[in-house]
Amino acid sequence: MRLRTQFALYATGGGMSFAIDLILLAFFVEILHWNYIVGTVAGFLLSTLVHYLFLRKTAFRSSRRSHTKAYGVFAAIMSISLAMVTGLMYLAVTILSYNYLISRIAIAGLVGIVNFFLHRKITFGK
Repeated sequence: MRLRTQFALYATGGGMSFAIDLILLAFFVEILHWNYIVGTVAGFLLSTLVHYLFLRKTAFRSSRRSHTKAYGVFAAIMSISLAMVTGLMYLAVTILSYNYLISRIAIAGLVGIVNFFLHRKITFGK
């Protein structure tokens, strides 16, 4: 599959996953009154499974790796991503006093691009 097509599918799946992530984050913080870091982690973890399933069925459907092996690698990369997101959220919200939702949106764009290339090469690579 061509890089442009693969990236468009990745961005679509990422957008859907991120919408779930952001809605959950707002729900956890605004309704349940959780700390924004706890809400960030919970939303990220719940939306990650949706993202993996979408990617496996679309952008990286030609992967020859088994679901078990691919998901293990995917989870490892997403663990690194979660650490980046959490650290950047702490910096943006606690240190720089930015709004947690706006910070999460900006951080998602940065981390999402890095994730695409990592998943393309490592998780679903042939």
